[in-house]
Amino acid sequence: MSFNDAGSGPLHLATLVCPLAGETINGAGLAGGVCAWTDTDGDNIFITYNDAKLSGGTLEGINQITGGTGKFKGITGTAPFQCKFLNDKGQAVCYQQFEYKLGKQ
Repeated sequence: MSFNDAGSGPLHLATLVCPLAGETINGAGLAGGVCAWTDTDGDNIFITYNDAKLSGGTLEGINQITGGTGKFKGITGTAPFQCKFLNDKGQAVCYQQFEYKLGKQ
């Protein structure tokens, strides 16, 4: 579940599925993956990330916005992020800031 600072807006209360693959040596390495955000209207934003730094239970990188559906159709941009893993089940708390443009719909 995502929340934004304003308490409302495009991705407030959205769900996120974001599997990752990575390799670590001595607790540090790189990771990458794909993510899908789904807002409360059912519209999606799709992102990818590569070469995110994984170290000591944290993950930092930049998401590349690759597309969207519904009101997000034609979206482009980036979303820098920092995550802290909460447990061994892959759950994390992440902070990110979307920098985007919406294309013609």
